[in-house]
Amino acid sequence: MNEYHAKILMAMVLVQIPVAFIAGALNYASLMLFKGDILTTFEITQRQELGMLFLKINDYSSIMLELFWGLWLFPFGWLVYRSGFIPRILGVFLILNGFAYVIHFLTHLLLPDIQALVFQIATPIWTLGEISITLWLLIKGVKKNT
Repeated sequence: MNEYHAKILMAMVLVQIPVAFIAGALNYASLMLFKGDILTTFEITQRQELGMLFLKINDYSSIMLELFWGLWLFPFGWLVYRSGFIPRILGVFLILNGFAYVIHFLTHLLLPDIQALVFQIATPIWTLGEISITLWLLIKGVKKNT
């Protein structure tokens, strides 16, 4: 069962990689447009509008990535919960963190008017889940029995 959750976790993480590369390429392309390095035959307003379009697409891809940030935390939290050597509460925090990301994504998509409020509510949950597991792994870590 843990192998299944580990595979789901890896799939959710791997899906994010091409989206992040494309978002980075769009950022770079918009910078080149604003600097005037490419499409010099276009008028400056056309280049600026195209650059802004690329930046807006990057914003939407970041919001889409939030969904996967949340989804990969569910199997990760479950694996932490079941591990036996990491405190179970950290697994619960990670699962709550996953819900916060998914809810923020859905709010941004379906109810953009209250997205700022949801962001304020979700931020402490994100901090609790991700910071707690990071600190635990850095400070306590996994000790080998020798």
